[in-house]
Amino acid sequence: MDGMESIEETAKGNGMNLVTIKQAAESLSVHPNTIRNWMKAGKIKAIKFGPNTIRISLDELKGQEWTSRD
Repeated sequence: MDGMESIEETAKGNGMNLVTIKQAAESLSVHPNTIRNWMKAGKIKAIKFGPNTIRISLDELKGQEWTSRD
């Protein structure tokens, strides 16, 4: 990774499909706060790139049944 390439670009280049909290919420048809609550509860692992940049791997969301009651 050179100085001009972001961590997100590197992650994409390494085959990681990352989405924002909003995108994750839309894909699961839940509110973004639900995603944040699941992150706090340890149900979803997130990658923090900076103070305001959080991404979630699509692999983290796939293959599980998610409900807002979880």
